[in-house]
Amino acid sequence: MALYLIRSKYTGIAVGTLLLAGLLNYKRLNDYTDLQYRQAPENILKESPLKFEETARKLGLINTHTYYSQNPDARGFVPLYSMPPSVAVVDYNGDGFMDIFVINNNPKEPNKLFRNNGGTSFTDVAKDVGLDDVDAASPPTVSAWFDINQDGLTDVLIGRYGCHSVYLQQPDGKFADYTKAFLPHYCSYPRALALADFNRDGWLDVYVGNYHSKKFLEKGYDFTPFDPLFSPDDIQHNGARNDILYGTPGGFAVYDVEKMRPNGSHTQSVGVSDINDDGWVDVVATNDYSYDDMYLNIDGRNFRNVTGESIPRYLHGFSGMNVDFIDVNQDGKLDLFISNGYTPPSSRKDNLLWMRHDKISTAFEKESAEYGVDRCGWAWSAKFADFDNDGQLDLFVTNGRVKGKDAKDYKSSKSFAYARNEIRSTPLFLRENMQHMLPAFDNYQLYSFQHSCMFWQKDGHFYDVAQTAGITDTENGRSMTLVDIDNDGRMDAVVANMGGPLMLYHNLTPPQGNWIGIDLVGPAGHRVPIGARVTLMRSDGQPVLRELFPTNGHLAQADPRLHFGLGDKTIGFGILVRWPDGYHEVFKPDNLHLNQYNQLVYGKGEAV
Repeated sequence: MALYLIRSKYTGIAVGTLLLAGLLNYKRLNDYTDLQYRQAPENILKESPLKFEETARKLGLINTHTYYSQNPDARGFVPLYSMPPSVAVVDYNGDGFMDIFVINNNPKEPNKLFRNNGGTSFTDVAKDVGLDDVDAASPPTVSAWFDINQDGLTDVLIGRYGCHSVYLQQPDGKFADYTKAFLPHYCSYPRALALADFNRDGWLDVYVGNYHSKKFLEKGYDFTPFDPLFSPDDIQHNGARNDILYGTPGGFAVYDVEKMRPNGSHTQSVGVSDINDDGWVDVVATNDYSYDDMYLNIDGRNFRNVTGESIPRYLHGFSGMNVDFIDVNQDGKLDLFISNGYTPPSSRKDNLLWMRHDKISTAFEKESAEYGVDRCGWAWSAKFADFDNDGQLDLFVTNGRVKGKDAKDYKSSKSFAYARNEIRSTPLFLRENMQHMLPAFDNYQLYSFQHSCMFWQKDGHFYDVAQTAGITDTENGRSMTLVDIDNDGRMDAVVANMGGPLMLYHNLTPPQGNWIGIDLVGPAGHRVPIGARVTLMRSDGQPVLRELFPTNGHLAQADPRLHFGLGDKTIGFGILVRWPDGYHEVFKPDNLHLNQYNQLVYGKGEAV
């Protein structure tokens, strides 16, 4: 009997090896298709005014992300195991021009803090101020910039694959490590650090969206993309619970939100918003391999899961990458956008545009296809802005996953997605011992060589005009954020690519109308009043709603100023601000100026 089992095992290995060898030498290993996009009509491409120029290197924004993994079993598959880059926008020195911070995961590659030189160029000052982070004990993954100790200076919390760090800015502009005092021994693997004052005590808190569990970190990076293919293991066993770091005068207190997701999940992004308009900040977490989650904040004491009743689970994509709240149709109600991977025939998980039509109910309706934003390849970061100032929001989406070092284009390289799906269809007993017989990833690509989408909105519908707008690269876009680098009222986009260069798409679109920028200045200790809600009343009576939550999105932090495109409209009744502490005041149009940034200072408006 034992001899029979041995023969059976080796027969399985031999047959499996032959099947695998035949599959991976099959010439059809390419599944690139234009079906992953919705093609815009020719007349729309000609009509769109959107124009961008990639100017990162010209302006001094020089950085290239390198593949880095702590996985000892990576072998020739390092790109598949690598950590993604992240990018943040912050005016760290308070000069009125936005600076850019880039996370590099490889301990040998320094982080970059690009100081904005008056909108004309950038200089990397990370080493000068103590944030280059070379040879750190744990690789950095994402950052959150805010005034941690309320001394009027902007600080930074850096999340890591391991134990996280707190750096406080000093009066001389340099940063000092205060981790031991403010956040000792808190370790995880975050893909998101979302800022909000969840308990309204006046101190900003941090919702930590973790991708892997603490147990997994202690065990070591042994999870691979092949585990579900070659073994019966459940991919979810490596999922992590998320935490809230409650801000206090002396540092952070860790609140384990186990009841919110007791089994853990692979969280990719966290978005915060006052979903039910009760004054308490709520949470949406998007997850890999499982449902997304929506939680309502119950008076700052607890959270209630309302996923099923608000965003029905049967419509989820199981590859949620980005989450953001925006009033898409400008009806005074915030909507929700979640990106997913749409790459047929391998994956048909379209982006989710959840529209909210009832101001009382928290129920959302999926209307992605109706608006034309359901397809954009393997989508990651996504941000809405009125890029041409015509009064309608547009949408920029980055996409693409990874590629091997010899993969030059989709025609000459092989599709790992195709191979993976074929392997998955092979009986488990024939493939469970084949994992280490796979060839190197060098000439394979996984959802790569895709172009980003720039959705221009016209009459309530979105059309992808990226190619005519000048956004033509086929890098693997990952983290993306919006910033007005030269304060000209045209929103620019910074893209950190996986295994590729940093890019700045400078907006050169001829303005199609008026705009106004709002720079909120909170009370003492809250220079950037994260959590404020702003309603601008246009001259036609239309309310335009924004919230200040710059950490919403995928591995990114956005320009902390609010931008409103107005088209041929002006400001009507004024601008209503609900500050994070609940105080309401209105700023009248006589004190506001079109086509420039306006500081709205706490207590300087008319109380309502």
